[in-house]
Amino acid sequence: MSNKAIPVYDICSLAEESSESLHFMADEFAHYLEQHPHLSFPHKHSFYHLVYFIKAAGRHSIDFVEFDAKSGQLYFMNPGQVHTWNFKGSIQG
Repeated sequence: MSNKAIPVYDICSLAEESSESLHFMADEFAHYLEQHPHLSFPHKHSFYHLVYFIKAAGRHSIDFVEFDAKSGQLYFMNPGQVHTWNFKGSIQG
């Protein structure tokens, strides 16, 4: 997939309450994925993205490098990094 074809999401487009001045968002990870199923495909954000997995199994790809998604892991992504998820079973974070 061409890097140019990968969508970029800003924080305002992912928040439940729309606000052009939104600078911070926190959500339970399962709810976040339920509200945004398109985020299972490769995408980027225009903001810093921090994810802490309480319960997880599967794979997480950041800039096309694969990582095991495991309970107790913390991921920090810079704006513009391409990432995607492939989870097995339920997830908490």
